[in-house]
Amino acid sequence: MADLILPARAVPSLYNKSTKSPVKSNTKAKRPPVSSVPVVGTLQAAIKSANDTWQWCKDGLTEDQRLKVKQLEERKRMLCMSMQNAESHAQWESAAKELDSLEGNDEWKRDSSSGDYNPELIEQRLHDLDEARTKCDVHTMMHLIRTALSRDLGGMDNVDLYRHSYSGTKHLIERYVESTIKTIDAVVTQSRLDHSIENRDLLEGILFARQSYGRSALLLSGGGTFGMSHIGVLKALFEAQLLPRIISGASAGSIVCAAMCTRTDEEIPKLIEEFPYGDLAVFEDPSGQDGVWSNLRRLLTEGSWSDIKHLTRVMRGLMGDMTFQEAYNRTRRILNICVSTASMYELPRLLNYVTAPNVMIWSAVAASCSVPLVFNAAPLLVKDPITGEHQPWNPTPQRWIDGSVDNDLPMTRLAEMFNVNHFIVSQVNPHVVPFLAKDDHLSPFRKPERGQQTNGEDYDWIHTMTSLARDEALHRLHFLAELGIMPNLATKFQSVLSQKYSGDINILPEMSINDLPRLLSNPSPDFMMRACLMGERATWPKLSRVRDRCAIELALDRAVHRLRARVVFSQSQRDLRHLNVTAGNIPLKLPVRVKQGQAVIEPPAEIKSQKRHRRKSGSSLHVGPRQWLLLDTSTITDDDTEQEELIEMESRRRAGSPVAQRKPRLKRASRSQIHLHTRATLSAVVDAEEANPTFNFSKPITPPLKSPKGDESQAVTPEPDNVTSATEAEPSEVFHSSDGREDTDVSDPEIIEVHQLSTESVWVDALNIGYPKVIIRLLSLTNALAITPRPHLDVIVIGGGPAGLSALSGLARVRRKALLIDSGEYRNAQTTHMHDVIGWDGVQPAYFRYEARRLLKHYKTVEMMNGTVTNIKRLPGTNTHFIVSVEDTGSSPMEVAARKIVLATGLEDILPFTPGIEENWGRGIYSCPWCDGHEYADQPLGLLCPLDKVANYVRKVLTLGTDIVAFVNGTDTEEMRKLADQQLPQWEEYLKLHNVTIDNRTITSLERLKKGEEVDKSPHLPSVPKDDLFSVHFTEGDPVERVAFLSRFASKQRSDIGEKAGVLLTYGKLGVTSGGMLTSVPGIYAVGDANSDSAPNVPHAMHTGKKAAVAIHGE
Repeated sequence: MADLILPARAVPSLYNKSTKSPVKSNTKAKRPPVSSVPVVGTLQAAIKSANDTWQWCKDGLTEDQRLKVKQLEERKRMLCMSMQNAESHAQWESAAKELDSLEGNDEWKRDSSSGDYNPELIEQRLHDLDEARTKCDVHTMMHLIRTALSRDLGGMDNVDLYRHSYSGTKHLIERYVESTIKTIDAVVTQSRLDHSIENRDLLEGILFARQSYGRSALLLSGGGTFGMSHIGVLKALFEAQLLPRIISGASAGSIVCAAMCTRTDEEIPKLIEEFPYGDLAVFEDPSGQDGVWSNLRRLLTEGSWSDIKHLTRVMRGLMGDMTFQEAYNRTRRILNICVSTASMYELPRLLNYVTAPNVMIWSAVAASCSVPLVFNAAPLLVKDPITGEHQPWNPTPQRWIDGSVDNDLPMTRLAEMFNVNHFIVSQVNPHVVPFLAKDDHLSPFRKPERGQQTNGEDYDWIHTMTSLARDEALHRLHFLAELGIMPNLATKFQSVLSQKYSGDINILPEMSINDLPRLLSNPSPDFMMRACLMGERATWPKLSRVRDRCAIELALDRAVHRLRARVVFSQSQRDLRHLNVTAGNIPLKLPVRVKQGQAVIEPPAEIKSQKRHRRKSGSSLHVGPRQWLLLDTSTITDDDTEQEELIEMESRRRAGSPVAQRKPRLKRASRSQIHLHTRATLSAVVDAEEANPTFNFSKPITPPLKSPKGDESQAVTPEPDNVTSATEAEPSEVFHSSDGREDTDVSDPEIIEVHQLSTESVWVDALNIGYPKVIIRLLSLTNALAITPRPHLDVIVIGGGPAGLSALSGLARVRRKALLIDSGEYRNAQTTHMHDVIGWDGVQPAYFRYEARRLLKHYKTVEMMNGTVTNIKRLPGTNTHFIVSVEDTGSSPMEVAARKIVLATGLEDILPFTPGIEENWGRGIYSCPWCDGHEYADQPLGLLCPLDKVANYVRKVLTLGTDIVAFVNGTDTEEMRKLADQQLPQWEEYLKLHNVTIDNRTITSLERLKKGEEVDKSPHLPSVPKDDLFSVHFTEGDPVERVAFLSRFASKQRSDIGEKAGVLLTYGKLGVTSGGMLTSVPGIYAVGDANSDSAPNVPHAMHTGKKAAVAIHGE
């Protein structure tokens, strides 16, 4: 072993030669090599230790702690980049919340103490709201809402409160806003149970609270093609449900706000999706025919580089010939467009449904975009409500230019007209954005500035220099205008420099400097998508502040809307068309003549032939009946001025007084006015439709005023010197409507209002009659029924379903002349049997319609035809007569006239694209357990609904079977569970009690395995069990078999003719009164599931048809 370890010695050789050892030896003793690694490592360790000690002295962190800090900073940089490049609000918010958590901003938000606001005051108000809501004290809640609401309560509107976190602010402020919203909702909900408070008084209190709180408006600036980023701003606010109802736009902003305000909430997502790819060639011809030389020649000859016809073509393609009034009636959004005058002597105009109701929106947008030297000044055009003809808004040749020149942000005018006290501004003007402050929120890319506090030593030199330059330029421009050197141009430049370009919340989309050459060129789809994303990214950091400022206001709007609907459809307002009013203190003394037993009041002979004149004031109210011009002075909209609401509230409070008088509105006098100074009472029966020609279901109802004397309704015998015999009267002096009643000049916007008091007498309030050409008709009920109406038909029923057939049957029973027009499209066309109809249980819907039409043919006064109604318009010169345009395959279009219209057009279900649902809708997948549930009793059932609806659906089918599976299709999330808790706090225990299984897998298709039609061969049985079988397939796992499903999907109006005719929609349905199915348009009724009476099944639909027939015959 030793030899294996130690080197061998050298021994003498037998041949006298030395033997070398295996290891080569050196002459000198070899030292073991000394490695330099330990020395270097020791030196590095010493240096590192010294460096760690030095770093610890500097920051007090160990090496591990320092490594974690480095990783934390790297994560922060990644989150900042995620926020900068986010494609959706969910991505941005997720990164912002994590960044707040990493930077410790959540601790600041949880700590309510701060010097930026008064937390004690907010905590006290929060405690009061929560306590009143917990005790269900409606009176206390209303008192707090009326007196304690403020947008800047305790300084909570301080912008410094939003500079400490990326998302949100102090939790105390957020809890106060949420508690206020819950209190407002609780007042509306719990007031149904508290009968000590009248709905009318509750509505009055909410209106006062909203008036005191104020309103918000979104203002979109000009900026050429940069203005397309406003789409992203609107999209972000709309998706967050924070879009204000009042929207204003100037120049490029008017394009975006006009497109948005002419679409309903259901149409806006599609508009946002398709808008970037539409026709937006506003500067040049998309075919390329307009070259540089063509534009240059136009600039030298006409003074504009681009042809405005391209802009008008694009805008007419987007919104047609819709007017401001039509847009407001359709969407309830208040569209405002700014235009400036080409002259220096006139003020800029703010166009909306109040100031310019009949002006076509596309012409207003064209005028607002008429940038000098880019487009020619454009005229404003109005649309005649009767004929649809276009004519200039002002008879004088007045021209309008870019609205941003004089009034880019019309804050003063909006505050005056609509009580707006909070302005959200989206500013993209390239000459304005660089000079606006951008420190109103915490930005991850301005961190060095976050900790800095403004003190007296800091000085903003840039702001000071720009202010000095602006003031000097304004002084020079004013000097030039005073000297008469280019006064118009100097005045316009002065307006541009002196405007205010910021609001309470400023959204500033960041556009690249590389996009400046595209400022006045047609935007491409790529540019539109990028601009939209830039607008969204600029809006997301401001959503928290917008929510805290606007959420309470929007909650008040919802409460007003719900309470108005409750007042309108309450039992005490059943006869809403017949309002009682008292006469004014100024009665009538007009000549009275008698003809065929009727007393007719006519104007004096000296003014009988006098023509109506009106001072030219620039108004668009040139022609049109009252139902178009909305001149009912007894009601208000939620957009009236403060003074008008105060007058309305005062009249409500005095409604119970026997001597209460309605305060008249002041009207500007004209030379053709005549003032009446005598008093008389008249007896008559007046058509209720003509007494109140337009009924707006979004307006509150003014309570009837009682007559001061019960015996004042008696007829008054006219004085002998005022009586004219029937033989002396000329028949041509009496204007008869088509239903036999004498008509008035419906084009007069200040026509006298006549309200029915009873079937024997009326009061006529002739206060402030603006024009002398007034004829008051006195017509007895007997004579009215004896006169044959001008149209051949009394009623046209549109729709051949159960509701339409029932209405036609009711009219036929009283020998009314009626025509039913059936398009052949039915909501229950796919169902094989209909149930819950006594006497018709189990029959096919097609057989029911066939048998009903066969029986109706025996009535000689009614007719039926197949066709599609394309339009409904008023008969010229009447208030309540209509012309219906009908198209039928195989024949030419035709027009039919009638006195009344019954809409039974029905609904259309919006079914998802999941394979198997549309094919089996009504054939195994149903929405009504009463109509189709009994046939599948004691068999495996399925529910197709989101998680928050499961408990409600189980209640409906619980008596039909116990084997129930709810397919929630991936909606079992934390958010949906919170919604389910709000509807039924113990919903999970409820489902477990009834053995309901929840399947959260994503459904891919529904497959029919078995048809149950073979057992349906006994239609005489009241109920036939069905033997269907379906298989539900998922993205993962095994399929599940069920025999039938209960579900409910969204629906829409099958036909839009009612909406085109002016009928107001209530939650997507034709709004009607609960009594006679009358809509907001006099003479038009709506029956069946298309109306707001909630009539989805056959018996209820038939009931509404009969109610409409009874109401029509009674008139």
